Amino acid sequence: MAASLPPLVWELALAPVLLMQGRRVRRRTPVLPEAIGPREGWISVDGGAGCAPTAPAPLRLLIAGDSAVAGVGVDRLDQAMAIHFATGLAGRLARPVRWRVHARTGLDARGLRALLEAEPVEPADLVLVAIGVNDVTGRTARLRWLADLAALRERLLADSPEAHLLWAGLPPMQSFDALPRPLNAYLGARARQLDAALARWAATDPRMNHLPVPLAPGDGMMATDGFHPGPRGHQHWGEQLAQAAGAAWLDAAAAPY
Repeated sequence: MAASLPPLVWELALAPVLLMQGRRVRRRTPVLPEAIGPREGWISVDGGAGCAPTAPAPLRLLIAGDSAVAGVGVDRLDQAMAIHFATGLAGRLARPVRWRVHARTGLDARGLRALLEAEPVEPADLVLVAIGVNDVTGRTARLRWLADLAALRERLLADSPEAHLLWAGLPPMQSFDALPRPLNAYLGARARQLDAALARWAATDPRMNHLPVPLAPGDGMMATDGFHPGPRGHQHWGEQLAQAAGAAWLDAAAAPY
C-alpha cells in the first residue's frame, strides 16, 4: 500500500527523513566515470563494427541522455546500453546503423536540450532519448517536466525534422541498491509519476513512442554504486529497448505521418 502513495504524501509525512537520507546517499555513493571510447560509429547487419555505407541505406541513429547513456557503470562505451541498442536494432531491421551518442552525467531534460544546442548534431532517422532520473532526484514538477520534454522534442526535430522519436521509460528507482527506505519508495513513486506523464505525452504524437522496458536491478544487474546499471544491466536494457524499438520503427514505416 505504501509503495502506491503519491510523492506529495511522502514529502509531507517524511520530509526531514528524506532530506537526511538524500544527503547521506550523495556522500556515500561512489562517483563512477563515464565510459571511454568513441561516441559514434557503424554497426553492420551482422553486428560487426566499422562497416562502410552499403545497401540497404544505413539507419541514422541518435542516442541522447544522461549518465546511463554515457555508459556510467561500464568501462567502455561498446559495453553500454547505447551500443547494445544499436547492435540489436541493426539485426532486427536487417539494416546497418550509423550511431551517435550525445550524453553527459547529471543531465535532466532541460540540460539535455542545452547540450544538444551546444553540440553539433547531425540529422537522424531515429532518436532514442533516455532521460528523467535526474528530474526525479531534482524534484522536477510534472508540469515543468512536460514543458521540458516539449522543448526537447522541438530541439530534436529542428535537427532531424523527419525523425521518429523514442522515449525510454524511467527505471524502477524503488529497487536501486543505493537507496534506503523510505527514500527508495519516495523516489520510486516520483519516477512512476513522471514516467506515466511521459507515456501519456508521447501517445499524443504519432512520430513518438514511449518504450516502457523496466530494468530489473536484481541478479547482478547493477553497477558497484548501486545506482547505475552494470555490464549485465546495460546489455539487458539495450537488448530490450532494441526489441521494442524495432517493432515501433516498422510500424511507423508502414504508416507514414
